[in-house]
Amino acid sequence: MSSVSSKKSSSTRRTPQQPRSERSLATILEVTARLFAQDGYDATTMTRIAALADISIGGLYHYFPDKESIGVALSAYYGVELATAWQPLISHAAERSLREFVREFLEILMEFTKKYPAFAVLATARIKRQDPARKQNLRLSIARAFQAKRSSLSDEDAMLAARVTLQLTRTMVVLHAEATEIQKPEIVRTFEDLLTHYLDRLLTQS
Repeated sequence: MSSVSSKKSSSTRRTPQQPRSERSLATILEVTARLFAQDGYDATTMTRIAALADISIGGLYHYFPDKESIGVALSAYYGVELATAWQPLISHAAERSLREFVREFLEILMEFTKKYPAFAVLATARIKRQDPARKQNLRLSIARAFQAKRSSLSDEDAMLAARVTLQLTRTMVVLHAEATEIQKPEIVRTFEDLLTHYLDRLLTQS
């Protein structure tokens, strides 16, 4: 996850100026992500993060004012990475059947949650400070994919569909993380059907 440290986050107190500082920031984020996935958001403390990152608590506070700000930085990183993972599919949405699009969309998401287990934890964390511009950009990208499948779809309806899609996928990620291994495939199939049915009604109506 070292690439996240190269991007200035509004949640950090200072921007790293040297390779050592870059490594320290990357270590903090990696350790925090591991603790979120292992212990949960609420149980993770700044003291524990500092100890495992091998940095003083004062040093940690130089980078982040509190735990929530680290969660914001991780969420921002995950948002960029997920948007990047989805982009090839979204760019070719018109070439896929609706079922194929939804299935691949969710498959990419599931692979992403395997790669970044803390992503599911942050989906339910009580984090108030988020970057609305990042969310808006992702919604806009998905909305354009829907308009590629139905050119008459208004901007307003396309954006609403994108918001519904992201909310459904967020719910699926949370349920999937809490489910048993036997239940997980059925959860994905259920949300695939739900999302396909919703989008089919939206994109094929006259």
